Amino acid sequence: MKNTLNILLIAILGLALTACSDKKSKTRIDMYRGDRVGVGGPVSPGAPGSQVSMSTLGYIYNNGGYGGTFQDRVDGFISATNDPLQVLGYVDIQGTGLYFNGQLNLQNGSFNPYGYTNSEIRGGQINLIIFDSVALENGGYGLEIPLGNATGRVNGNQVEITVGDNYGTVTFYGMLSTGGMITGDVSYKNTAHWNGGTPAQGSLGRFEVNACNLFRCQ
Repeated sequence: MKNTLNILLIAILGLALTACSDKKSKTRIDMYRGDRVGVGGPVSPGAPGSQVSMSTLGYIYNNGGYGGTFQDRVDGFISATNDPLQVLGYVDIQGTGLYFNGQLNLQNGSFNPYGYTNSEIRGGQINLIIFDSVALENGGYGLEIPLGNATGRVNGNQVEITVGDNYGTVTFYGMLSTGGMITGDVSYKNTAHWNGGTPAQGSLGRFEVNACNLFRCQ
């Protein structure tokens, strides 16, 4: 009888170890889009979820004209690969924000920020940088998400850019001002959901960026 109990205990222990191993393996496979990198902190923190200035980065902010909170929209974007509650902190408190940088290629060469440009966008990448409450606590390590395969067009003062990865796309649609700034709206469309649910899509907010921080200018 004693030997039988020992055999049963060994079998149960073996099953438990196998389950733990599978869980660990699955966690390694289901990595979220992007990673935390040292990006520094906001130079001039604005209101929660609002405009925050960082030297050469563009920023995405909540202007109050969209459904849901700013936190809800960023959570929706992250939900393509992971439960936002597990990997993302607050993005709508003082000192946090959503930023981006990158380099885009124009078919016709360089961008004229003070004149007329008419060209298709052929390749390039935009990196979204989520500077959340976790980044505030860990010394400036925000979540950076690279989005490549840029397409779109610059037509006079109208700019449309679409970038993406294996989990969806992000589209910037804006207008070029006389000061060389591009402002407009950002939307996303996920093609996956971390737990098999319906992929999220919708607006991320408004954006602003210096055109020459994305394009090679004349």
